[in-house]
Amino acid sequence: MARFLIRKETAYLLPTSHMLTVSTNGRTQQRPMTNIKAIYFLTLLTFTLTACGQTKGDRTILGKSYAEQELKSALTDKLQHNVIDNKTAIINDSLTAISIAESILFSIYGKNNITEQRPYEIYFRDNYWVITGTLPKE
Repeated sequence: MARFLIRKETAYLLPTSHMLTVSTNGRTQQRPMTNIKAIYFLTLLTFTLTACGQTKGDRTILGKSYAEQELKSALTDKLQHNVIDNKTAIINDSLTAISIAESILFSIYGKNNITEQRPYEIYFRDNYWVITGTLPKE
C-alpha cells in the first residue's frame, strides 16, 4: 500500500484495485485511478507537436532576386559585409583546413590523384593555411 499526502488529504493506493482511496477530514472516498501512462503520453505528444509545428509555409522565402542583390552588394561594398578581418583565423586547426582543401581538390583533380600526395605539408603563416602535397622519392 502506498501512502502520500496531498495538502491535508491522505491518499492510499491499493495495488490490487484500480481505485484510489482518499481521506479528507475524516471522510473516505473511492476515486478511479487515472492512467498515468496515458497522461504522460498525451503531454509528450502535445509538446512534440508544438515543437515540430514549424512548416515551410511559416517561413519567409526571399527568392532568387534577393540572393542576386545580396551578392552584388557584398561584392561591391567590401567594408559593409566584411566579416573577415585577416587578423583572426576562421579555420582554427590543420585537420579542418585539410578537410576543406581536399573537398575542393577532389572535385577538380580527382580523389586518387590528391590522396596519392599524402602526407601533406601544412603550415599556418600570417593567418593562412599553406598546404602542399608530398611526392614519392622515385
